Amino acid sequence: MMLVTVMGVALALAQPVNWGLEWQGPGECRAEAEVKEAVEARLHRAVFGGDAKFIVVGVVSREASGWRAHITLRDPSGVMLGTRDVSSDEPACTSLDSRVTLVVALLIDPSASLRTPVVKQAEAPVLQPFTEPESEALRAQLFAAAPGEVSVTLEGDAPGLELFRLVEGPVSKSGRPDSGYVSACIAPCSKLLPSADLYLVGGEGVRPSAAFHLLDEKAVRVQVKAGSLNALLAAVTLVTLGTISAIGGSVGLGLAAQNTSEAGPGLVGLALGATLAGVASLAGGVVLISSTSTEVKVTPLR
Repeated sequence: MMLVTVMGVALALAQPVNWGLEWQGPGECRAEAEVKEAVEARLHRAVFGGDAKFIVVGVVSREASGWRAHITLRDPSGVMLGTRDVSSDEPACTSLDSRVTLVVALLIDPSASLRTPVVKQAEAPVLQPFTEPESEALRAQLFAAAPGEVSVTLEGDAPGLELFRLVEGPVSKSGRPDSGYVSACIAPCSKLLPSADLYLVGGEGVRPSAAFHLLDEKAVRVQVKAGSLNALLAAVTLVTLGTISAIGGSVGLGLAAQNTSEAGPGLVGLALGATLAGVASLAGGVVLISSTSTEVKVTPLR
């Protein structure tokens, strides 16, 4: 099932297609039009339209412990290509919004995780001149962590690693707050940050990490093993080309098998070779995608 889903997405990357969206859920949850708007804003382009070649079907339901969105990818004939569940333990259905947007965007374009949503920045406050206090007691009080803050030290094996923090921006015209990741610090750095927020690590040429929370400690160390963004793009290219080659070879193999001329066996061999090469490229790309991830380890700093 995973292989079929990856092949479908890779074909979508290889040529422009229109996507369809069918969305159902209670009135307190996002409507279909709002999901479309959020996904297209994430991808920075229009993707939904008529004559859809892939259809994303979503059903949002209330669970005993919160909410769940069951997302299915299928073709126009109804053949299911893959499924994904997104859940939340929070009481509000809106807690699913950002996760659903990312999952649907990744179904349409796997590189969507590399794009940072645009955040409307509030007007910067006027800062007063800062004078460092002479008293050691006042200095300690000034630089002590506020409730809910943790001292974060960022370290990694690549230059220019950057810690990003998910923040809520001004409320948009639709009544929902804009949100996105903004830079918190660039390694090597040490900074007081809210422990309850979501963070990720990225940087120039670095594949962004999965989102993570900080530990509820006075001080933590965030250690990063950076994954290569170029390797990820190469892997996506391998998946795309491998899928095209495998499907093209399979079609050619069927046609060559029906060829009764002297050239028939040769054509079968060529088509079989293209199919096998495509499958190998596809498998190698999938393995490379998983092996180029950026790993983050958060540990208490004593």
